Amino acid sequence: MKSRKILYILFIAVLAFGCKSEDLGPSNDFYEYEASFASATGRILYPFGRYKLAALENNSNIIYNVDLEIKNEKDSEGFFIINGQCNANFYFAKFEADFVKQTVRINGVASTKIGGTYNELLFEKDFLERLSKVTSYQFSVDGTKLIFLLPTNDQKLIFDLNKN
Repeated sequence: MKSRKILYILFIAVLAFGCKSEDLGPSNDFYEYEASFASATGRILYPFGRYKLAALENNSNIIYNVDLEIKNEKDSEGFFIINGQCNANFYFAKFEADFVKQTVRINGVASTKIGGTYNELLFEKDFLERLSKVTSYQFSVDGTKLIFLLPTNDQKLIFDLNKN
């Protein structure tokens, strides 16, 4: 009886002290959808996921297909990875973020040079320049849009959450 009591106490001690909780950042399960809805609960908002460009500022007449993926993984230098496709070319960049403050710094924005029409390439150049200047992000109230904010002229890149 005494050994059973000691085992019970040891079991409780292991449960109480052996299970250490650490915030190691976002898990892959928190990848795409739940991050968008976290603001209502006061949790940290992680921008990881796949998106489609919906608008620049208040202009929703985007005629070009622009995909964005923010990966929940880091490269060998410790930066998170962004990649996507803008018209005919693929682009990529590195970013670091303060997820509590919802600030971000995007570095090394570059793209392939596959081609495209003159207007597609002008749009792509503008998009990539804007992307390289993003300083913070926020989500729409309903959690379906990721909004990248630029420091000047109230410029924004507004993305729809891609649920595919």
